[in-house]
Amino acid sequence: MSAAAVRILVVGTSTASTESTLKGLARSGWESHSVKTVREADTVLRTIRFPLTLATEKLPDGTGYDLAWPVAQQSGNLFIAVPLSETCLWLPAVENSVR
Repeated sequence: MSAAAVRILVVGTSTASTESTLKGLARSGWESHSVKTVREADTVLRTIRFPLTLATEKLPDGTGYDLAWPVAQQSGNLFIAVPLSETCLWLPAVENSVR
């Protein structure tokens, strides 16, 4: 990992377009880590700093919005994927620790 690498936490199930974007970012040195639930994300966020968290709106144990507090504590950014017919719309929920 280079010193300039950006870490992205992905929470929930990603769309094909999001996966394609993450693969492209990986080729540029960005790193991503995926989990499926709010609980897993909360555990990871307690140990690793992620400047960017992408979460689906509905998760098995809550919603992506449940991650606002732990992301804000890290001075991070949280974007929530709101599903559309074949893709999703990414809405900012936390930007630089501000909800």
